Amino acid sequence: MNAKQLESVSGPVEAVNAKGIKVLGEWANVSLYHPINPMPTQGELVELQLERTDRGCWINTCKIVGGQVSLPPGRPFTPRQ
Repeated sequence: MNAKQLESVSGPVEAVNAKGIKVLGEWANVSLYHPINPMPTQGELVELQLERTDRGCWINTCKIVGGQVSLPPGRPFTPRQ
């Protein structure tokens, strides 16, 4: 059995939906086994521990480390389905 390979990522939350969080241009899924409470909001600074599998990128832990930051203007946000 392989040990979990966790990756640390930190930055501002670019978008949030019921299924995950977008940080550094990449969506990470909320796991049923590691619920997030409270869920961060767009613009908050977070530190995530991620686990990558063949089924996607999953959040193992989420820590809110800072308040709202201004995100640079960019493409309009389109929620994923």
